[in-house]
Amino acid sequence: MSRSISRTLIALVTLSLASLSPVLRSLGAQGGASTLVAGVADAETGAPLEGAEVLLVKLHRLGRANALGEATVTDVPRGVQRVRVRRLGYSPAEVDIAVSRDTTGAVFRLTRVATQLGAVKIEAQWVPPGIRDFETRRRQGLGRFMIDTELDEVRNRDFSVMAQARFPGLTTVVDVNGRRVLASHGASSGPCPVNVYLDGIELGQEYDDWVRTWDLAAVEFYSGSQVPVRYRTRAYGCGVFLLWSKWY
Repeated sequence: MSRSISRTLIALVTLSLASLSPVLRSLGAQGGASTLVAGVADAETGAPLEGAEVLLVKLHRLGRANALGEATVTDVPRGVQRVRVRRLGYSPAEVDIAVSRDTTGAVFRLTRVATQLGAVKIEAQWVPPGIRDFETRRRQGLGRFMIDTELDEVRNRDFSVMAQARFPGLTTVVDVNGRRVLASHGASSGPCPVNVYLDGIELGQEYDDWVRTWDLAAVEFYSGSQVPVRYRTRAYGCGVFLLWSKWY
């Protein structure tokens, strides 16, 4: 009699466990872990956003998007998870996602935002190329120079008179055409006329009809081997005047 009761109880327990197994499996599934795969793309172009961060806020778990724009976070407890997605230059997104399967996928499209910089005030004076070259040579100190403030002080003086006073060794001679020219006074064979350039244009030795002191912003004078290479044309050994006008 007792053996019969025992067999009956064992059968009932086995039947009960068998009937409960689907429920237990369901409960186990709800308490398991999942993998979250998030795709991140530009909302306008659809291009993947490599480097975007996918953060599970409550879990403090972070994934970073690869070149395909996909970020993977493993061992995510199933249930509702708060997910925040962000990338520099885009508006962040933050949503709740129900994690319920072995792998849960989601796609985020972020909107690009313009970064407004603070106002920058730039104050600069445009300098002609010729004057820039003048300043470079002046810093090197190979020739002799006059800057705008010095020229303004003698603006009403004749250029040849001013040049002879400012650059010792120069003199004025009259050429075969009866025109005044500046010449180097130290030459053994007599005064040697110097070449004159105005704003990079060669005037030669007969400059008198073209040059007025009040028009000049800078003057540089070279003699002999000091003459810059680009101005070493015929008779440069006597000297070269480089004049730069205010209108250049």
